[in-house]
Amino acid sequence: MPISRNRAHLKDKYKMLINKAFTEKHKDPDAAPLPFSRPSARTRGSVASASFRLLLGSLLLQATTFAQAMTLLQQIEQSVDQALAEQVAAHAQRQGWLGLRLVRERGSLIGSTPSRPCPLPLQARHADSGEAPLGRQRITLHCPADPEWSVDYLVEVQLYLPVLFASQTVERGQTLQAAQLKRQEAALGKLGRGFYHREEEVIGLGAKRRIRADQLLTPALLGEALLVKRGQQVKIQASQYGISASTLGEALENGQRGEVIRVRNLASEKVIKAKVMEEGVVSSRYE
Repeated sequence: MPISRNRAHLKDKYKMLINKAFTEKHKDPDAAPLPFSRPSARTRGSVASASFRLLLGSLLLQATTFAQAMTLLQQIEQSVDQALAEQVAAHAQRQGWLGLRLVRERGSLIGSTPSRPCPLPLQARHADSGEAPLGRQRITLHCPADPEWSVDYLVEVQLYLPVLFASQTVERGQTLQAAQLKRQEAALGKLGRGFYHREEEVIGLGAKRRIRADQLLTPALLGEALLVKRGQQVKIQASQYGISASTLGEALENGQRGEVIRVRNLASEKVIKAKVMEEGVVSSRYE
């Protein structure tokens, strides 16, 4: 049964006992406890007092049980929260992430529950495969003072991380600048296509296609920046046997570093293939 339902059930029972005691204490003293019988004036007070003392004792016992149950549930929940927080902090440190946020959506106990709280802080054991503690997690809690004290807790976990989005439209081939970026929190479980967390990961990369404003930046959208754009005037370099020469040309295709593109030699009007070397520079000898 979920902890919230356990707690609600115990609270309702506790309220019922309080109401019952209040009613018993304030009922009409002349009311007959059994049909066709009536206590004498001499014994009426003692009978009512004894009945109330029994009920009060039962109430105190129920209240003690309720307090122990509430303390136990609070101890379990606090230990689960601490275990998850430590696991999330360790994962964020391994990944170099800042601002990773944990949300524990719901949880429930599995199997039997110990009868009383543990006098020492609980020890948690959970699977840590190096992956983010995301989705359904099962945590086992142990009491160091009692080897037989153990409880399993099933919890649903969501993680949220600040990641990079486009703050404005980025055209295809455009090189990303810091002003075109914004950081926004997103659910880690919905970032299966990849994401970028730090600005230095994307600044200087080029857009493979048009990116909309407010669109999540993913590896599929970005690549090496274009060093040569179609229609751009470029410098064509050639080198052989220690002799170098250069001339001007016109790029007929976009090109990233290392790509081979078609270039028109402006002096001869001949179309050649050249390798992109750096921004605005291509080489006619790329073998």
